[in-house]
Amino acid sequence: MSFCFTADIWEYSVPARVTLCGKLAWLGAKFAEKACASGVPHFSASDIHASVWVIPTNKEMMIAQHTVTLSPG
Repeated sequence: MSFCFTADIWEYSVPARVTLCGKLAWLGAKFAEKACASGVPHFSASDIHASVWVIPTNKEMMIAQHTVTLSPG
């Protein structure tokens, strides 16, 4: 199982990720606090099977690409 945090608050807010991981602990979301705070993309604790990641996302680019794809003619 993997957990991915993307865009805005999840990408840039360590306290938000810490809070959510705490609430998802029952699913195996356990993180290494120092790694989470350091900004590395993979910050799972070493003693679990689930992976916890931060994936940088450019929302504006994704919206533009989807808009072009969906635009008629």
